[in-house]
Amino acid sequence: MRILDDLSKNSIDYITISLEKQEARQLIAYLEALMEDKTPYAHYHLNNEDYTKEITVELCDARNPGGFNNK
Repeated sequence: MRILDDLSKNSIDYITISLEKQEARQLIAYLEALMEDKTPYAHYHLNNEDYTKEITVELCDARNPGGFNNK
């Protein structure tokens, strides 16, 4: 698992994510799509209603870190 603060470019070790039910449903759908997607750099952006907050999800492999976000 890698957690990155995109603004500061710093790694983060601990976070809490609080989602509304519709956001949680969307995140579940994105994760299911990632598990089935054959595109090596697939990723999804989960935004709140007014697009002021964003979570980007992607699959990573510590043994082969050549994915979408090389940070």
